[in-house]
Amino acid sequence: MAGLNCGEPNPLTWPVLRDFASCYAACPDWVTELGMRTLAFARDGDRKVISGESGAVGLSLLVHLCLAPEMRAERQRMGLDEDATVLLFSTEGDTDPEVYRRIVKAEGSQSNEFHGVAFERPRCFFI
Repeated sequence: MAGLNCGEPNPLTWPVLRDFASCYAACPDWVTELGMRTLAFARDGDRKVISGESGAVGLSLLVHLCLAPEMRAERQRMGLDEDATVLLFSTEGDTDPEVYRRIVKAEGSQSNEFHGVAFERPRCFFI
């Protein structure tokens, strides 16, 4: 996924992120792909969101943080509980329509089902 393969940070935004972010994570591609499928297959009256790699990774990471038992300590450090408010930005659409279709229509994909997916622990670092 070329969209998430950034060799260096944006020089205008890096000082803000460096000085004020309390956490960041690196996720494998399948986490992003799951987020793209989740947004593409809306349920319960929600509207479909066409989101590329950079836009979808936050949703999958959030779900992993909320559902994975091994992420309990990280959830507590972040104050991520039933009273938390989270704002996610989807920063891109299907910038590469062919790749988007391949990911969203992946053979055996579970659309937006997270259960049964063996999430590997993303690397979370706390400042």
